[in-house]
Amino acid sequence: MNRSARRTVLVVAGAADLVVAATKLLAGLVSGSSAMLAEAAHSLADTLNQVFLLTSLRQGSRPPAEAHPFGYGQERYFWSLPAAFGIFVAGAGFSVFEGILAMTRTRPQESL
Repeated sequence: MNRSARRTVLVVAGAADLVVAATKLLAGLVSGSSAMLAEAAHSLADTLNQVFLLTSLRQGSRPPAEAHPFGYGQERYFWSLPAAFGIFVAGAGFSVFEGILAMTRTRPQESL
């Protein structure tokens, strides 16, 4: 797959992730579902992942320079690390936060 096709795939995937995140956020706000809000955060992290991968394509395709005579191709692997870390932190962190919030909210007493 050439660079242009990879870029197109990442842009389309990022746009789709953004639409999914907005839909989940709206559903979470309307329903008050902590799980749906956590899913929205996870989808937003997926969108950020696409941004990191687009950055890796741009940075990794730079031509060789005096400081980097073999080029910058290995930077693709570096940008994959913050992409994976971002997904974990955003998804897991928001899930934990929403779980704690859900457990500490007061609920109306059920009548017998």
